[in-house]
Amino acid sequence: MSIKKKENEQKIIWSRILLVLAILSLFSLPTFALTKSTTASCSIPWAWPRCWFGGCPNGLSCDDTSSLSIPSDVKIIRATVSWTVLNDEGRIFINGNQIYHTNYDFGNCCLQPGSSKDVTNRIRSGSNSVGLHMETWAWGSDGTKSATLTVDYCDSQQGKSCGSCGGKVQCDGSCNLSPPGNFGNSCSKGTGECRRTGTIKCNGQCSVSAGSPSTEICDNKDNSCSGVVDNGCDDDNDNYCEAGITRVGTPSTCTAGGNDQNDNDNTINPGATEICDNKNNNQVNGVDEGCDKDKDSYATKSVSCFGNYRDGNNVIRSCSTNGGSAGDCDDGNVNINPSISEICDNIDNDCSNGIDNGCDNDKDGFVNPLLTCIGSFRDGNGVVRPCP
Repeated sequence: MSIKKKENEQKIIWSRILLVLAILSLFSLPTFALTKSTTASCSIPWAWPRCWFGGCPNGLSCDDTSSLSIPSDVKIIRATVSWTVLNDEGRIFINGNQIYHTNYDFGNCCLQPGSSKDVTNRIRSGSNSVGLHMETWAWGSDGTKSATLTVDYCDSQQGKSCGSCGGKVQCDGSCNLSPPGNFGNSCSKGTGECRRTGTIKCNGQCSVSAGSPSTEICDNKDNSCSGVVDNGCDDDNDNYCEAGITRVGTPSTCTAGGNDQNDNDNTINPGATEICDNKNNNQVNGVDEGCDKDKDSYATKSVSCFGNYRDGNNVIRSCSTNGGSAGDCDDGNVNINPSISEICDNIDNDCSNGIDNGCDNDKDGFVNPLLTCIGSFRDGNGVVRPCP
């Protein structure tokens, strides 16, 4: 195998090794590290056969130096110099100090493999340089060779507090905790009297928690935090607050007052008019008071009657048969109601067809002798006359 072919194979092998080393080095770098690098390179030209077997008594050589500047207010984490394949007599310098010299081999014929070296303790703030010198007494290297200085460093504020949310400055100078976009904005939790106001915290959540609900009272507030003001205060919408709920001031839910003893029926409250319906509408003096004062089991016509009612004897009666138009036209006289037979006495005894109906149908001014007449009667012409 020719020397040239061997040289090419070595180049391929070492280029692969350097690639693997470069990949591995990426995983070992500190997170967010800032990096600067510079490369020195030079080339000894191919000189075959002029320099074969010592044909170049003064040898062939090349040199290069490259610089980089490290800020004064940073923390240096790591500095590494890495090089490609070099000639037999290759030397690498960091800031003018030699840190590597390729081994002299017996034939002065071969390239030396590339590698890397930690030079952290040789790097300082300000200007730094990497130098490369190569020479050979045989033939040239046939290609450019290089040495690269790489410096990883961090911002000088690394680890210090930053931002509004207790963050720390990272290696690259950034803050590791950024507040949410709505940080510090006003926010609230809960409804009604449970509503509390705060601000958005670093975690994006509101700084307050909703308050605890309490028993609902009638005070123009949502005490139970249900989303409804004075919930349950006036379920029947009669403008009177339920008797079992505390009322404060004059809440808009029930401006007429409180003490509604049946908040499911708007015909029952302290301001209701008593009617004959088997209910205590006005909440005083019992059920259907005034509907049958003479206790003749007929409801007075002067009071409205709906459905059924409770008569003066505490018996449930029907409005259709004992109330309304069929009711008592004089609830102060037990002898006057629809079940009483009409007599001639200047009174509408049966509460139908007027006073003394049937007493003088022919309107001759004389009472019907078949009917009882007591005191006086009203004839067919509406004239009151004495009984015969």
